[in-house]
Amino acid sequence: MAFTNTHQPCPDCNSSDGLAYNDDGSSKCFVCDAYTPADKVDNVRELGTISDKPKPSFTQTEHRLITAEYRTITDRLITGTTAKKYAALKQGDVTTFGYYDPSDPTKPVAAKVRNPDKRFSIVGDWKKAGLYGQHLFSEGGKYVTLVEGEYDALAAHPDDRIKVSSSVRSQRCDFGGKGLSPFL
Repeated sequence: MAFTNTHQPCPDCNSSDGLAYNDDGSSKCFVCDAYTPADKVDNVRELGTISDKPKPSFTQTEHRLITAEYRTITDRLITGTTAKKYAALKQGDVTTFGYYDPSDPTKPVAAKVRNPDKRFSIVGDWKKAGLYGQHLFSEGGKYVTLVEGEYDALAAHPDDRIKVSSSVRSQRCDFGGKGLSPFL
């Protein structure tokens, strides 16, 4: 069981963001410890509201991520090649980001769906999922680039960046003998 929608208002204690929904529809508040089993929930809850339509299964999402034709994400200057490497599928205003098991980079195990208003939902087995894009890099590397979100990881990927007129400078920092190259 995995949390699919977090930081929601709790009706029991009026917390503004303590409630989380599980993939089975049950919920738990981390402020007042209230738990609502799935059989007490009338409909699938997604993105803070009750929806009459069920979420797509991960099997459907996985199939889309594997078989889709990846295109350039023009508003983010991400090439189709980079989008495919990272399994970032933009369809209309909705983007699906595929997450992989680092020990088996052959197929996605989970996905995060980003809606146009920056509301997110997740599907799949998050216990197996590594960091976004981790499946593309081997263990034991000398440097690591840390970024905040999925789009930032795509933008920081050096191979296929769309050329723009402004330049971004990268600096090397030394943290306790471990070289980290933040993308600035």
